[in-house]
Amino acid sequence: MVNLRAEYHRAYYLANRERILQRNRDWREANPGYFKAYYQANREHLDPMNMAWTAEHPEWKKQYDREYRLKNKERERERIRAWETANPERKATRERNRNARKRAAGGFHTVEDIETIYAVQRGHCFWCDAEVGDNYHVDHLVPVVAGGSNGPENLVIACPMCNQRKHSRDPLEFLEERLALN
Repeated sequence: MVNLRAEYHRAYYLANRERILQRNRDWREANPGYFKAYYQANREHLDPMNMAWTAEHPEWKKQYDREYRLKNKERERERIRAWETANPERKATRERNRNARKRAAGGFHTVEDIETIYAVQRGHCFWCDAEVGDNYHVDHLVPVVAGGSNGPENLVIACPMCNQRKHSRDPLEFLEERLALN
């Protein structure tokens, strides 16, 4: 059975689409905080994904998120790209933690840990004492591949040249080589 009312509204919308969209844009510009204020005031009733409900239905939330990502692949890629561009240090920290997990290395660090290490070293390379500024690498004293931790106690700030020269060698071996060169 055909729903005549729905067909009428669909035909009207298609015939007047640009005018309807422009009217909606004008209204949103005239009332910029309306939806945000309304949503915050009625969040518990409006948000089907509220935290209490989500905690009771984790399997549904995972399924919902999976389906959303599948339906919106390009939007998700763009969102991730934008986040990575805005948060390069957080992206690098996530990658280091992920790589360490893949190698079953213990320890975990945050961006704040890196900032603390940078401040303690006063922005200088751990190996050569050169000032690194914003161009620095986070180096594992004992490399993860050699059984080193990924925790902040095993991290130092290094200039790119020292970090690449050290690579995955033992720190004492690297220091001996550096001293021999000087």
